[in-house]
Amino acid sequence: MSVVVIGGNGFVGTNVLKQLVKKGVPAVSISRSGTLPKQLAKEEWAAAVKWTAGDATEPETYAASLEGARAVIVAVGSPPIPTSDLAWQIKMNGTTNAMAVEAAGAAGVGRVVLLGATCPEWAPEGYVKGKAMGEAAAMKFVEEAVSGGGADDDAASSSGGGGGGGGRSAMVLKPGMIYGTRYEKGVPIPLGVVFGPVSWLMRMAMPVINPVVNTFPYVLKGAVVPPASVENVAAAAVDGATAEEYGEGFVSLLPADLAVYVAK
Repeated sequence: MSVVVIGGNGFVGTNVLKQLVKKGVPAVSISRSGTLPKQLAKEEWAAAVKWTAGDATEPETYAASLEGARAVIVAVGSPPIPTSDLAWQIKMNGTTNAMAVEAAGAAGVGRVVLLGATCPEWAPEGYVKGKAMGEAAAMKFVEEAVSGGGADDDAASSSGGGGGGGGRSAMVLKPGMIYGTRYEKGVPIPLGVVFGPVSWLMRMAMPVINPVVNTFPYVLKGAVVPPASVENVAAAAVDGATAEEYGEGFVSLLPADLAVYVAK
């Protein structure tokens, strides 16, 4: 049974696919282009992925790929650019995610993993609302299974939890900044050189940082969090889709969890 990655040709999506292939899990990538990213042309693992075209907001374009899938990982979105249009941010970070999760449920898929975010209150409104919309859809995915189609507020649990999910599971990953090697027009940008040490320093300094954050919560809460490597985020996503311990219920992983995440 395959794992379908919606947004599979993006920064996080490609890393998720790489780890799925390394674990021997059949992997399907859904993206608007449906093509292999140029920087992966010489990567052996990429040849094992089924690269398919589809639009997250048009489930009929990828419905066939969901049939018989064991899990769907949703890694689509738009960065929190202050000048971005409100409606656009809500669509890219909320509507796309919610529709993909709903499509997974309609296809009988038992697990979903959603790339969310941790951000401060002052982040762009559309970004914040969109991410909240996606997370709500993931919670509903589990709640509907528990209640047989209706909402059950007791079904979902918060970070680290995992309430009964009626045979369904949902994981929401909520990193702050994600670092790794990004590609811009084919040029690699190794962000880990800077943000790897920053993440370590922030984790070591949390006993000092937390009181300051609590003093100025509006400004600092959600902004001052340790960055997570894209490899850690991808590993968590793969575990959410395949690991036995995440087989039922709702769980969210926060920046501190993802910064030190170790694959199961």
